Amino acid sequence: MTIVPVLLTLAALPAHQFQFLNVLLPLWLAIPGRINARSFSRYIGWNERSLRRHFSKALPWHALHMTLMHILLSCGVQGLRLILVMDASFIPKAGRKTFGRGSFWNGCAGKAETGLELSCIALMSWVGHHTFPISVRQTRPKTQKADRLTQYLDQLRGVFRLHRAWLRRFVKVVVKVGSMPKRCSLTCARTKAWPSSLNSPRTPISGLPSRESIRTVVEDARNGNERSIS
Repeated sequence: MTIVPVLLTLAALPAHQFQFLNVLLPLWLAIPGRINARSFSRYIGWNERSLRRHFSKALPWHALHMTLMHILLSCGVQGLRLILVMDASFIPKAGRKTFGRGSFWNGCAGKAETGLELSCIALMSWVGHHTFPISVRQTRPKTQKADRLTQYLDQLRGVFRLHRAWLRRFVKVVVKVGSMPKRCSLTCARTKAWPSSLNSPRTPISGLPSRESIRTVVEDARNGNERSIS
Protein backbone atom coordinates (compact mmCIF):
# COMPACT_ATOMS: atom_id res chain seq x y z
CA MET A 1 0.00 0.00 0.00
CA THR A 2 1.27 3.49 -0.89
CA ILE A 3 0.24 6.81 0.57
CA VAL A 4 -0.65 8.34 -2.81
CA PRO A 5 -4.16 6.81 -3.21
CA VAL A 6 -4.94 7.62 0.44
CA LEU A 7 -3.78 11.20 0.00
CA LEU A 8 -5.75 11.72 -3.20
CA THR A 9 -8.89 10.21 -1.69
CA LEU A 10 -8.78 12.42 1.41
CA ALA A 11 -8.17 15.51 -0.74
CA ALA A 12 -11.54 14.80 -2.43
CA LEU A 13 -10.23 15.40 -5.95
CA PRO A 14 -12.36 14.99 -9.08
CA ALA A 15 -12.13 11.60 -10.75
CA HIS A 16 -10.03 12.79 -13.71
CA GLN A 17 -7.46 14.51 -11.45
CA PHE A 18 -7.41 11.49 -9.13
CA GLN A 19 -6.54 9.19 -12.02
CA PHE A 20 -3.95 11.58 -13.47
CA LEU A 21 -2.10 12.27 -10.21
CA ASN A 22 -2.26 8.64 -9.11
CA VAL A 23 -0.17 7.80 -12.19
CA LEU A 24 1.91 10.99 -12.28
CA LEU A 25 3.27 11.27 -8.73
CA PRO A 26 5.01 7.85 -8.46
CA LEU A 27 6.34 8.15 -12.01
CA TRP A 28 7.70 11.65 -11.38
CA LEU A 29 10.19 10.26 -8.88
CA ALA A 30 11.25 7.37 -11.13
CA ILE A 31 11.92 9.08 -14.48
CA PRO A 32 15.60 10.02 -14.95
CA GLY A 33 16.72 13.13 -16.80
CA ARG A 34 14.49 15.86 -18.20
CA ILE A 35 10.80 15.66 -17.35
CA ASN A 36 8.10 16.90 -19.74
CA ALA A 37 4.87 15.69 -21.34
CA ARG A 38 6.74 13.73 -24.02
CA SER A 39 8.91 11.81 -21.55
CA PHE A 40 5.85 10.99 -19.44
CA SER A 41 4.00 9.65 -22.51
CA ARG A 42 6.84 7.21 -23.22
CA TYR A 43 6.54 5.60 -19.80
CA ILE A 44 2.78 5.45 -19.21
CA GLY A 45 1.46 5.09 -22.75
CA TRP A 46 -0.79 8.16 -22.59
CA ASN A 47 -1.05 10.51 -25.52
CA GLU A 48 1.22 13.56 -25.20
CA ARG A 49 -1.70 15.88 -25.95
CA SER A 50 -3.70 14.40 -23.07
CA LEU A 51 -0.82 15.08 -20.68
CA ARG A 52 -0.40 18.63 -21.94
CA ARG A 53 -4.12 19.20 -21.47
CA HIS A 54 -3.86 18.11 -17.83
CA PHE A 55 -0.78 20.28 -17.22
CA SER A 56 -2.44 23.33 -18.81
CA LYS A 57 -4.95 23.42 -15.94
CA ALA A 58 -4.20 24.29 -12.34
CA LEU A 59 -3.39 21.20 -10.28
CA PRO A 60 -4.49 21.09 -6.60
CA TRP A 61 -1.01 21.10 -5.07
CA HIS A 62 -2.14 23.28 -2.16
CA ALA A 63 -4.90 20.86 -1.18
CA LEU A 64 -2.53 17.89 -1.43
CA HIS A 65 0.14 19.53 0.73
CA MET A 66 -2.32 20.57 3.44
CA THR A 67 -3.98 17.14 3.43
CA LEU A 68 -0.57 15.46 3.77
CA MET A 69 0.29 17.67 6.74
CA HIS A 70 -3.00 16.85 8.40
CA ILE A 71 -2.40 13.11 7.89
CA LEU A 72 1.08 13.33 9.43
CA LEU A 73 -0.20 15.33 12.41
CA SER A 74 -3.24 13.12 13.00
CA CYS A 75 -1.20 9.91 12.86
CA GLY A 76 1.48 11.27 15.20
CA VAL A 77 4.25 11.05 12.60
CA GLN A 78 4.82 14.81 12.73
CA GLY A 79 5.20 16.87 15.89
CA LEU A 80 2.50 19.36 16.85
CA ARG A 81 4.81 22.40 16.70
CA LEU A 82 5.56 23.91 13.29
CA ILE A 83 7.43 26.90 11.88
CA LEU A 84 5.95 29.01 9.09
CA VAL A 85 8.75 29.92 6.65
CA MET A 86 8.62 32.44 3.79
CA ASP A 87 11.28 32.80 1.11
CA ALA A 88 11.70 33.63 -2.57
CA SER A 89 13.73 31.56 -5.05
CA PHE A 90 15.40 32.88 -8.21
CA ILE A 91 15.41 30.88 -11.48
CA PRO A 92 17.74 32.07 -14.31
CA LYS A 93 15.86 32.44 -17.58
CA ALA A 94 17.11 33.86 -20.88
CA GLY A 95 14.01 33.46 -23.07
CA ARG A 96 12.49 36.81 -23.98
CA LYS A 97 8.93 35.48 -24.29
CA THR A 98 8.80 33.67 -20.94
CA PHE A 99 5.89 34.85 -18.80
CA GLY A 100 6.96 36.76 -15.69
CA ARG A 101 10.56 37.26 -16.82
CA GLY A 102 12.15 40.29 -15.20
CA SER A 103 14.87 41.57 -12.91
CA PHE A 104 14.90 39.84 -9.51
CA TRP A 105 17.37 39.48 -6.66
CA ASN A 106 19.63 36.42 -6.95
CA GLY A 107 20.95 35.58 -3.50
CA CYS A 108 23.62 33.20 -4.84
CA ALA A 109 25.14 35.87 -7.07
CA GLY A 110 24.51 38.69 -4.59
CA LYS A 111 22.91 40.93 -7.23
CA ALA A 112 19.78 41.40 -9.33
CA GLU A 113 19.63 39.30 -12.49
CA THR A 114 17.18 38.53 -15.28
CA GLY A 115 15.00 35.50 -14.69
CA LEU A 116 11.96 34.28 -12.76
CA GLU A 117 11.08 34.41 -9.06
CA LEU A 118 8.93 32.01 -7.06
CA SER A 119 7.59 33.04 -3.67
CA CYS A 120 7.16 30.05 -1.35
CA ILE A 121 5.38 29.66 1.99
CA ALA A 122 6.18 26.40 3.75
CA LEU A 123 5.69 24.62 7.06
CA MET A 124 8.85 23.35 8.75
CA SER A 125 8.88 20.74 11.48
CA TRP A 126 10.20 21.86 14.86
CA VAL A 127 12.37 18.72 15.14
CA GLY A 128 14.23 17.49 12.06
CA HIS A 129 13.44 20.64 10.03
CA HIS A 130 11.46 18.80 7.37
CA THR A 131 9.82 21.33 5.04
CA PHE A 132 6.37 21.06 3.44
CA PRO A 133 5.49 23.81 0.89
CA ILE A 134 1.85 24.92 1.14
CA SER A 135 1.82 27.90 -1.24
CA VAL A 136 4.01 28.76 -4.24
CA ARG A 137 3.38 31.73 -6.54
CA GLN A 138 5.30 33.30 -9.38
CA THR A 139 6.26 36.91 -8.71
CA ARG A 140 5.39 39.35 -11.46
CA PRO A 141 8.13 41.83 -12.43
CA LYS A 142 7.99 45.62 -12.16
CA THR A 143 7.56 45.88 -15.94
CA GLN A 144 4.04 44.51 -15.44
CA LYS A 145 3.32 47.30 -12.91
CA ALA A 146 3.27 44.85 -10.01
CA ASP A 147 4.71 45.68 -6.59
CA ARG A 148 6.77 42.79 -5.23
CA LEU A 149 6.01 43.34 -1.54
CA THR A 150 2.29 43.67 -2.24
CA GLN A 151 2.34 40.29 -3.98
CA TYR A 152 4.01 38.70 -0.97
CA LEU A 153 1.32 40.10 1.33
CA ASP A 154 -1.50 38.94 -0.95
CA GLN A 155 -0.06 35.44 -0.87
CA LEU A 156 0.18 35.50 2.93
CA ARG A 157 -3.37 36.77 3.30
CA GLY A 158 -4.62 33.99 1.04
CA VAL A 159 -2.98 31.30 3.18
CA PHE A 160 -4.19 32.84 6.44
CA ARG A 161 -7.70 33.29 5.09
CA LEU A 162 -8.03 29.59 4.26
CA HIS A 163 -6.27 28.08 7.31
CA ARG A 164 -6.46 30.67 10.07
CA ALA A 165 -7.59 28.30 12.84
CA TRP A 166 -5.23 25.54 11.69
CA LEU A 167 -2.20 27.85 11.67
CA ARG A 168 -3.08 29.32 15.04
CA ARG A 169 -3.19 25.84 16.54
CA PHE A 170 0.10 24.42 15.21
CA VAL A 171 2.40 27.27 14.08
CA LYS A 172 4.53 28.67 16.88
CA VAL A 173 7.12 30.71 14.96
CA VAL A 174 6.99 32.82 11.76
CA VAL A 175 10.31 33.18 9.92
CA LYS A 176 10.99 35.36 6.91
CA VAL A 177 14.09 34.84 4.79
CA GLY A 178 15.92 37.13 2.37
CA SER A 179 14.00 40.04 0.88
CA MET A 180 10.64 39.20 2.46
CA PRO A 181 9.13 42.26 4.21
CA LYS A 182 9.60 41.63 7.93
CA ARG A 183 7.29 44.31 9.32
CA CYS A 184 4.49 43.65 6.82
CA SER A 185 4.71 39.88 7.30
CA LEU A 186 4.46 40.09 11.08
CA THR A 187 1.59 42.59 10.88
CA CYS A 188 -0.27 40.32 8.50
CA ALA A 189 0.36 37.30 10.73
CA ARG A 190 -1.00 39.10 13.81
CA THR A 191 -4.13 40.37 12.11
CA LYS A 192 -4.98 37.41 9.87
CA ALA A 193 -3.80 34.23 11.56
CA TRP A 194 -4.16 34.84 15.29
CA PRO A 195 -7.08 37.26 15.86
CA SER A 196 -8.51 37.76 19.35
CA SER A 197 -11.84 36.23 18.26
CA LEU A 198 -10.23 32.78 18.19
CA ASN A 199 -9.91 32.23 21.91
CA SER A 200 -9.71 28.44 21.89
CA PRO A 201 -6.70 26.62 20.41
CA ARG A 202 -9.08 23.72 19.74
CA THR A 203 -11.15 25.65 17.19
CA PRO A 204 -12.64 23.15 14.69
CA ILE A 205 -10.65 22.99 11.47
CA SER A 206 -12.79 23.08 8.35
CA GLY A 207 -11.86 21.89 4.89
CA LEU A 208 -9.49 19.14 6.09
CA PRO A 209 -10.21 15.43 6.68
CA SER A 210 -11.01 14.27 10.19
CA ARG A 211 -9.06 11.57 12.01
CA GLU A 212 -11.98 9.16 11.57
CA SER A 213 -12.05 9.67 7.79
CA ILE A 214 -8.28 9.13 7.59
CA ARG A 215 -8.58 5.86 9.51
CA THR A 216 -11.43 4.69 7.24
CA VAL A 217 -9.56 5.43 4.02
CA VAL A 218 -6.37 3.76 5.27
CA GLU A 219 -8.28 0.63 6.29
CA ASP A 220 -10.01 0.48 2.89
CA ALA A 221 -6.66 0.80 1.14
CA ARG A 222 -5.20 -2.02 3.22
CA ASN A 223 -8.17 -4.25 2.39
CA GLY A 224 -7.78 -3.52 -1.32
CA ASN A 225 -10.97 -1.45 -1.67
CA GLU A 226 -9.81 1.17 -4.16
CA ARG A 227 -11.79 4.28 -4.96
CA SER A 228 -13.79 4.18 -8.17
CA ILE A 229 -12.44 6.61 -10.75
CA SER A 230 -14.80 5.83 -13.57
